[in-house]
Amino acid sequence: MLANYSEVMLKLCQRRTEVEGSVFAADMLKVLVSKENILRGRIEKFVSTISDAIEESDKQAGALCKDEANTGSLEGTVIRYYDQPKVKEFTQMMIHSKKNQENISTAVREEILKLIGSEKTFSRANTAINQDALNDIFEKTVREKVISIHDNTLIETSEKLINRSILEQLAEQYNSADSLKLFAGKIMKESGVMVKFNQTELSLTVKNNTTTEVGKNVAKKVILVSLPKVEGNEKVQKFSSDLKNALVAAADAGVKILVDASSDRKNEITVMSLTYCLPLRTLDSLKFYKERYDYLVDNPNMTASQIRENKVILHSEGTGEQFPDLFLTPEKQKSQLRKEYMPWIMLGFATGIIKNGDVMDGTGRKMFGTVEVDEDLGLETLKPIAAKFSEIGLSEAFTENFCEDVKAQVEEKFHGEFLHIENRVTELRPKIQQLLSGSILPETGNNQGSKEFLEFAEAAKKAIEILKN
Repeated sequence: MLANYSEVMLKLCQRRTEVEGSVFAADMLKVLVSKENILRGRIEKFVSTISDAIEESDKQAGALCKDEANTGSLEGTVIRYYDQPKVKEFTQMMIHSKKNQENISTAVREEILKLIGSEKTFSRANTAINQDALNDIFEKTVREKVISIHDNTLIETSEKLINRSILEQLAEQYNSADSLKLFAGKIMKESGVMVKFNQTELSLTVKNNTTTEVGKNVAKKVILVSLPKVEGNEKVQKFSSDLKNALVAAADAGVKILVDASSDRKNEITVMSLTYCLPLRTLDSLKFYKERYDYLVDNPNMTASQIRENKVILHSEGTGEQFPDLFLTPEKQKSQLRKEYMPWIMLGFATGIIKNGDVMDGTGRKMFGTVEVDEDLGLETLKPIAAKFSEIGLSEAFTENFCEDVKAQVEEKFHGEFLHIENRVTELRPKIQQLLSGSILPETGNNQGSKEFLEFAEAAKKAIEILKN
């Protein structure tokens, strides 16, 4: 019986030990699972960082590989000049070489371990490494390895793709005087230009610049060219000198060109075109803004209140009349000038600014014209405009400047000798009436119903209204 009891107790103790062991194992498993999840999270984070860095580097490399090495047009901000097929061929050779890939990947891993430090854990790795750090490793380490492989693989100078002066490449392509001349002309015409000009606006003349000469008194230009410094290679040195002379020769008349051939950037030629002494209206990009502006402030389909509201919105303060016009107003037609200024021309005749006098050529001919007085001698000289008063508005001298000058002189007299309105009306109205009936009516066929006479009659009414105000 004792033997049986001892056997039962032994089995019971074993079962209890197994149960306790299972409980301990379950508790330990919970801890291990928790730690494993933490480790997995750290590994996933590190892998994600690596993957993102690789993807970003791949995008950057892909963008470079897709870059068009096209020198057909030099109008871009950056023109890349290289042998694209050779670069792609070298890239494929790098990708398919197991030895090269092992060398590069080993170097990258070593740089990553350096960043992690002595504590080789994923927790430390996630703390020490981010995507920017990995991108720097990829760029620096891979670049160094690729350059090393490049230098050891491509021995001949003509075969090299990296660290080769752009002048060497250009010297191979433009090896004749004619081809170099065409290339230099293309650089002068297309390179370094950030803005385009409206040639119509450039050719317009203004009062203070009646003769527009592009490159001399408007849109003057300086072109700055920076060439790499060449040392040792006599052939490339000669090409650099020839290119400099060709660039200077290709510049348009009036364009100043400065060429610096001492740049340390052997892979770059920099061209900068500076244009100055030009009104803003000549910029081609402003054409669109002017069209939109005119649509908002000079639209016949809008009411006056809508236009005024648009002006206030556009100018923020006021309606813009206080600002000078950016663009030149189109030259007015003779018919527009006659309608606007003929009342002032008639007032000019009434006030003695315009007279009908002898042209002093010995023929006894009389013409209408402005009077100039010699201050020293006190003599009047007639500057003829037209034989008939009705022809003044058709003459070459009848310009907006002429009309504005007559108007200004009339207004000056109204503020001087004709300041008193009643005296002004009493003295000048009969002269306008006499001009209309004594000169203009006979000149228009004595037909008061003719369109030509009615235009002058309307102008005379406006002139008399001006007298009264």
